[in-house]
Amino acid sequence: MKRLRITNVDFVNCNGIKNLLNDLPALVKESDMRSIGIIVDVNESLETRWESILDKLIRSDLEIELPKAPFHSGTVQEFGDQVIGIWVMLDNRKFGVLENFVSELIPE
Repeated sequence: MKRLRITNVDFVNCNGIKNLLNDLPALVKESDMRSIGIIVDVNESLETRWESILDKLIRSDLEIELPKAPFHSGTVQEFGDQVIGIWVMLDNRKFGVLENFVSELIPE
């Protein structure tokens, strides 16, 4: 973040997907943040996790269009004067938890 000169960053730990989905509309709608990043892991089904996020954003009446599946390089969409980015662990293609992601970074 220093190299890219990114400042004024706040992190919000929602303590689980249920809380994230409950808090997401307020975090996005009532926020004065220009950019919002969401990082979630997936214990079972990437498709189900993605659909739950899409459903929550759609039902929140946000003027945002998101793809039916996450982009492999990460999903970043503009809406209004905000940008929302979503990354689904492990790699936007397969399910897994943070521990799986970290273990793939360690060379054999």
